[in-house]
Amino acid sequence: MLPPETVLLEVARTTLDDGRPVVIAEQLADPDPAAALPPTLDDLVAHVRETLHAARAQPAVAITTPGKFVEPLFFLTDGDG
Repeated sequence: MLPPETVLLEVARTTLDDGRPVVIAEQLADPDPAAALPPTLDDLVAHVRETLHAARAQPAVAITTPGKFVEPLFFLTDGDG
């Protein structure tokens, strides 16, 4: 959940092995010196893909509350909507 004043910049797109699209976005704000991000964009994309792959390999969890969004998120579409 992001507050309305949050501004994101798309920095990369990739696709998981199962075809799901992944958008990597940067929150435009003061840089956090404590954040330890990979040194290159390719390394960041690889890190995100590995993290999502590991998370998806975990057992499913039950969703007990309805979602807030009922329409596709604007940054996950191709701009047609």
